[in-house]
Amino acid sequence: MNHDIFLSYARVDFPFVEFLKHALEDRGLSVWVDRYAIAPSESFARSIARGMESSRCIGIVLTPASLKSKWVKKEIDLSLTLEISKNIKIIPILVGDVEVPGFLSTKLPVRFESHNCDPDVDRLVWPGITGKSVRGLTFDHDSGDPSSELLHQAVEEEIGHNFIRLSSNRMHEWFLRQPDGQETYGHQFFPADSGYGVIFLDFDRTQNQYGGYQQFVDFIIKCRESTDGVNENLQFVICAAPGWLDRLSSSDIKNKKKMVKKISNYFCLEKTKDIDKLKRDLRKRWNATQQDLMRRERGYW
Repeated sequence: MNHDIFLSYARVDFPFVEFLKHALEDRGLSVWVDRYAIAPSESFARSIARGMESSRCIGIVLTPASLKSKWVKKEIDLSLTLEISKNIKIIPILVGDVEVPGFLSTKLPVRFESHNCDPDVDRLVWPGITGKSVRGLTFDHDSGDPSSELLHQAVEEEIGHNFIRLSSNRMHEWFLRQPDGQETYGHQFFPADSGYGVIFLDFDRTQNQYGGYQQFVDFIIKCRESTDGVNENLQFVICAAPGWLDRLSSSDIKNKKKMVKKISNYFCLEKTKDIDKLKRDLRKRWNATQQDLMRRERGYW
């Protein structure tokens, strides 16, 4: 498939579709929209058909206007045919005060209704387009540090869905050593059918449980590399004070530079007491994390 999703819509709804296209692209998806995909000399009808056939799924943007559109109705009819002949998924996308019409009633919709549409876009991707979900995990710490609580609040408000919050004394539960000596990470919190796991860590507090900064960085890298390329792939979003990479204790300068390069490829949040700034930064890192997950996801398609 050349595209992750084809968007069918009424012309009057183009401002929303343009927002949705860019939001999906920010998460690493390829989006087919007629205004961007069809050259002036091409046949509109044939281009639409090719675009639908070359997409992993078809998103039908349902609004009061699109429900009255004869062209959207034609695209819906074609999408129902392609669903049977090519196993292309159909996702109703509800915008405003509208319900799924009867001929699409068997499809699970995604509704856009909040003032912050980002979580709705996330749901369209996970599990809508991909068929997999992403589960997030944070840990409570008994340190009284308000920055840890802000991290929980930011994750809950900005991401929200499929979110687990555990006491820090349960961290050992997502690291398991099997009888054969093999190590597994997070399987009881991130079952194979859920897709992916993302660990949100307050680095300054969590590292104390692993004997210091260097040991904890070693542990993170081990977790990350051991799940690379498998369905239970784990990602990390690390929240830490500025300069935290300088605290690594490796006496081997070459090894330390290599370590810093590896960790810098993860997605780091700067600690702050400003919840709005933390949420803005978290959204950027979360979208970047989704881009990385989408690159891995294409390896399974």
